[in-house]
Amino acid sequence: MKTLLRYRLTDDLRSAGAALAVVVGVNILMVLFTNDRVYGSGTGAAMAFWALVVGIAALRADLRLGNQMGVCRREAFTASVVGTAVSCAAAAVGVAAVTAAGQLLTDGGGRLEVMEPYQMVYAPDTYVMPLSGYAAMAVFCAAFYLCAAAFGMLCSAAFWRASRAGKWALGIGMGAAFGVGIRRLPGEGEFGFKPLYRQTAHPLLEGVAEPLHCLELHRCEIDHVPEGFSLLLSSDLCRGQMIAHASRSLFGTQFHPELTDGYHRDGIQLLENFLRLY
Repeated sequence: MKTLLRYRLTDDLRSAGAALAVVVGVNILMVLFTNDRVYGSGTGAAMAFWALVVGIAALRADLRLGNQMGVCRREAFTASVVGTAVSCAAAAVGVAAVTAAGQLLTDGGGRLEVMEPYQMVYAPDTYVMPLSGYAAMAVFCAAFYLCAAAFGMLCSAAFWRASRAGKWALGIGMGAAFGVGIRRLPGEGEFGFKPLYRQTAHPLLEGVAEPLHCLELHRCEIDHVPEGFSLLLSSDLCRGQMIAHASRSLFGTQFHPELTDGYHRDGIQLLENFLRLY
């Protein structure tokens, strides 16, 4: 998590510095190459747009990077939020500092006048504010940037969820019966926690014991592995314990990974892998 947080802070602070430099550079160029009076009041608005873009891009990037680094989704989300919040606060301090420097250098005279929205609302009659005024501006901008970044994260998460709707499924119990028939097991079937043996390596099974033990409550099984699926787990009595599609995020289990007695937690680990990956 620390590595991911460090990456988020470095990336956001670098982009914030670049955005500030671009806005200041545009104002300077306008003064140098135009004859009109320039009102340098776009820094705060530009950084609010920066925060929105960071919120949209950072969350999905951090979740994807966290998955590659083996960091759980909760920790990746926390690192993304904390890193973005700190970066927004730093950007707000930067805006206040740039505004103060511009106002001290120009003093309202010449062809450049530096004035941010905060000052237009709360101190319209004062060009160069006291230090407390710039501190209040930094707090105001930080809150505004945090709201913009949070809205960007919300939009990103909503789009991600909508784009994945119907693209993954985990069937439990008879969830392995993806369009195939079933047949009765010999004897009384399988009941209780039984050992399951790995048939094919898969990311869902990473960190899970070998063999894993999960609860069985069935007298039937699928009669064959469906086309396009591979067999992941089997037991001594039932061959089709878990299957996975070769190219789509479709999985089916004959056992019940969600049920545990406190001693057998292999199924919980499998479900945690599923939530982390998909």
